[in-house]
Amino acid sequence: MRRLILVLGMHRSGTSCLMGALQQAGVYAGSVNESNRFNRAGNRELPQIMRLHDALFQSVGATWDAPPDGQLVWPDSYTRERERIMRGLATHEIIGVKDPRLLFSLRGWMGESPRVSLVGTFRHPSSVAKSLQNRNGFSVQKSHQLWLAYNRALLMHYERFKFPILSFDLSVEEYQQKLSDLLVRLELKNVRAGTDFFSSTLRHHVPEGDEALPRSVSEMYKKIMKIADQW
Repeated sequence: MRRLILVLGMHRSGTSCLMGALQQAGVYAGSVNESNRFNRAGNRELPQIMRLHDALFQSVGATWDAPPDGQLVWPDSYTRERERIMRGLATHEIIGVKDPRLLFSLRGWMGESPRVSLVGTFRHPSSVAKSLQNRNGFSVQKSHQLWLAYNRALLMHYERFKFPILSFDLSVEEYQQKLSDLLVRLELKNVRAGTDFFSSTLRHHVPEGDEALPRSVSEMYKKIMKIADQW
């Protein structure tokens, strides 16, 4: 393995689409899920890594929908399991890992490869809330709290590492252009194939105005949007 690409972003925020595009462009992700009820193209997550992150969360009394307050410390046993999983993928030149829980477990991944590249994605809070209500039956209030927790972590990582962040709210044409620019930046071989992975059918909710958003959520969205506009 020459390089590891980590996809950062909240659930229902375009992480699966971004990982699928990376795969099409030449990134290896292992035997990820490529189809499920709530995501036509699959969540693009490796089950072994999902289980590892779930266990890491549970070790501190957290879950994906009640995330930890800060960054998790990796006990040695979890680090060894992560290394074992990655050895099974390491025969490929460029490996990709996608799991929203990375936002709280990134500390344990940054030393995994000689070269780690981070890419991020986010989505309007109202669209995420609708998606979580449809999939999980969550209230708007709970969804907004989760959105804030995950995207606060995304912003924290950006401020430290400075990496491209894509808005999943862009028009099809704008998103494909931004995606193409990202794949070129990552020096991937099959940029056109990666760009073509995205289609409007991968999005099911249109963002609403910001008037009904809690102030903290609205301000966080504007901060991340400003960052995304710079890339």
